[in-house]
Amino acid sequence: MNDGQRTPWDLIQEQLAKRLNPDSYRNWILRTQYAGLEDRVLAVRVPDEGTLSFVEEEYGQQIQDLAHGLALGIDRVVF
Repeated sequence: MNDGQRTPWDLIQEQLAKRLNPDSYRNWILRTQYAGLEDRVLAVRVPDEGTLSFVEEEYGQQIQDLAHGLALGIDRVVF
């Protein structure tokens, strides 16, 4: 999605920014990028394996819950 349209990941990131402390958000979530949406699966790009492990472990459930709670038509978020 371009031309100024927000992606589903943008919407989830906005909610995470409200819930996480600023340092955690900046260090872990802000470094991620929307990678695509296919078959109700949201793909999110992370910069490295360390970020992948940390985001999945620390924020994975919260991210999944937000994806469902925001009614984005997403069944699953993968990194």
